[in-house]
Amino acid sequence: MLRGPLLMIVSVIFSGMFSAIVANLCVESLGMLEGHAMGVMFITGMATFLGLTFLIYWLGYY
Repeated sequence: MLRGPLLMIVSVIFSGMFSAIVANLCVESLGMLEGHAMGVMFITGMATFLGLTFLIYWLGYY
């Protein structure tokens, strides 16, 4: 019963960490502006979150 919400929380945390790492790399390596890096961070976080959610449901229910 608790497995679904717990996995959602884990995927939120992981996607947030991953997008922060990607944005940090964009700023430091590519010399990107902070505002652009925030956009990249948001897009990366959403994509990672959706991908992880899909993967969790695909693995968990099939």
